[in-house]
Amino acid sequence: MSKPKPSKREITIGVTGHRWIRETLELTSAIDQVIETILQTYSGRTFTVLSPLAEGADRVIAKRLLRHQGTKLTAILPMPLEKYLGDFSSDESKKEFHRLLDQADKIIELSHPTSRDEAYAAAGKYILDHCDLLFAIWDGQVAQGKGGTGDIIRLARERDLPLVWIRYTQRDQNTKEAVQQEERTDRIFFERFPSQNPLSIAGEE
Repeated sequence: MSKPKPSKREITIGVTGHRWIRETLELTSAIDQVIETILQTYSGRTFTVLSPLAEGADRVIAKRLLRHQGTKLTAILPMPLEKYLGDFSSDESKKEFHRLLDQADKIIELSHPTSRDEAYAAAGKYILDHCDLLFAIWDGQVAQGKGGTGDIIRLARERDLPLVWIRYTQRDQNTKEAVQQEERTDRIFFERFPSQNPLSIAGEE
């Protein structure tokens, strides 16, 4: 069954995407383009962001959305906080996580399943169950593990959830290896939005 187009005053934006991305000017500009389209499409509404605040897309998108006055953040923790911190790559990453967590209006800690993959899958499902639209940074490839970005995108499409995703190439096919020299952000896709045509990044022919 199709999810109805949001008509309420508050719109909840779910966030998903890859971890191993770089916060480049090109990427943040693309995110800002998406945000501007969302603001125009749902003008007059307030916004809440649902994000696990994992490294990469979860944080980059949340940070850009929180720049807009009145936007609220609900942090969805896939496991207990101390265990979750162990998944972050550096002390600076943990500090950034805490800075964002301090901005959250609400923190939801999910019960911890038997594996980390299941925990992340549960967080993704929670976000899908509670968002009005999904905002993703994705390379367009199938998921490499349970609850990966590709899985979340597939479920969003099955639910006919409004979806916007930035295509970001950042890994070798069928591996988890980043390909920094080939990283590119080349299209924005809107699905089940009033305008569903892919957009070129500003400045691209």
